[in-house]
Amino acid sequence: MLIDTNILIYSLNKQSPKMERAQKFLQQHIKTAIVAHQNILEAYRVLTRSTFSHKMTSIQANKALSEISNSINIIHPNGLSYAIFMNFIKKYNLKRALVIKSRAEEAGRRC
Repeated sequence: MLIDTNILIYSLNKQSPKMERAQKFLQQHIKTAIVAHQNILEAYRVLTRSTFSHKMTSIQANKALSEISNSINIIHPNGLSYAIFMNFIKKYNLKRALVIKSRAEEAGRRC
């Protein structure tokens, strides 16, 4: 199961009414959950943004995201990622919205 960036953010945002639910979700699915490296980067960017409701320092965000990433499977692109991505687009004649969904599903199957 590919975890969305929002789940990571909710699980770390003490002011979010969804924090407890997101943390419970991650704990329940820790063995089958997958996080793309991009989700970690996106979460870091949001958590440290000056306009974020519960802004973290770089050190706080790094520590919090490290705790999550140390206990979950992380996927990241490799040398074949672009070729696989382009083949999907061509093979299935994908449009913009479907490209992201298909790429995420394929990434989950490769793990």
